[in-house]
Amino acid sequence: MPIDLCETVASKIRTHCQLTFEANKKFTIFINREHKLSIHY
Repeated sequence: MPIDLCETVASKIRTHCQLTFEANKKFTIFINREHKLSIHY
């Protein structure tokens, strides 16, 4: 496998992981906010 191809795949995976991490963080914040609201009712 050529080195540059490995680099490309690695960077794609890194980008994907970063995006997934960001999405999970937003989702967690959203869930926490919903949870706090439901406690008040």
